[in-house]
Amino acid sequence: MTWYGLKEAVARLFPITHDAMHVHVGLAIFLLSALLLRRHRYAMVLAWLATLSLEIVNEGLDARDWILWTGHVNWPETGRDMVDTLLWPSILLAALCGAGGARLPLADIGGLQRTRPESPRSARTSAVTATARPRSPRDSAR
Repeated sequence: MTWYGLKEAVARLFPITHDAMHVHVGLAIFLLSALLLRRHRYAMVLAWLATLSLEIVNEGLDARDWILWTGHVNWPETGRDMVDTLLWPSILLAALCGAGGARLPLADIGGLQRTRPESPRSARTSAVTATARPRSPRDSAR
């Protein structure tokens, strides 16, 4: 069975078009990758790159099958599949990481929140502030 034939068999299980299948699978790969990588500083970018990588492999296998059948690659379908697969992951990446760069932690989705570590200077200031007490008139009498 060819790669394309395997995908056809899977697509018959769901009553949606091939284009819609690319949209759903691309979004699922992106979200699952982002969830698995949520503790990584660049989780969203890595999830997008994982989605892109898997789509390139998919389209490479499709191209091989098309070359075997027709002698050439079906470039219009390849381009449409790439756009369908990467559309929502790209929109989410741009929306979630746009203003803050690619450093938005996805840990918030898992209920964890990442904080920036304190610099040594701010840690000293916090410790001094926490231990210092305001002086009262009774303290000066002692």
